[in-house]
Amino acid sequence: TFPDGWRVENLPSAVIGHTQAKDAFVVLTLEDLNKKQPPEAFIRERLGVKELERGERLQVDGLEAYTGLLPAKLMGGTPGRLAVVYKDRQAFIFQGQVAKGRKYQQVDELVLQTIRSFHRLRAEERALARAPRIRLHRVRRGDTYASLARSASLPNDAEAILRLLNGDYPDGDLRAGRQIKVVR
Repeated sequence: TFPDGWRVENLPSAVIGHTQAKDAFVVLTLEDLNKKQPPEAFIRERLGVKELERGERLQVDGLEAYTGLLPAKLMGGTPGRLAVVYKDRQAFIFQGQVAKGRKYQQVDELVLQTIRSFHRLRAEERALARAPRIRLHRVRRGDTYASLARSASLPNDAEAILRLLNGDYPDGDLRAGRQIKVVR
């Protein structure tokens, strides 16, 4: 959970939460664990961070974790927070940082709250994590692109996207018995 008012960008290689002014942020990345080692050793050996200030072990939803402050001299003049949370065979890496001119202490507790909010997916969250899939659908009498768009798992202009998927863009029609692609 990112702080209230922060924006979240879900990129292919990271999830980034930041203030609207983009002067404070948390970056979440993921690496596979190649060997069993404590999170503090992972930080030293895999991430190459030899010194952390105020390092401490954490339990995050029962998962093994370690966090500490990155010294300002390593981060271009502003300190930051680094944390690693182990889940199964993966290391989730959190890094909190602020832009020059902003004091890190103002956001450190928010970054820690974000780290501590990490948890295993609950059953109701698993459904939210499923990607929409293209399915085949046999057109029935009365089906229209508009009616099929209402049940499609598409965020914007579902009717136009369904038409495009089926070669009927911009204004083709459906015939009963035809097999088409829908998104669910």
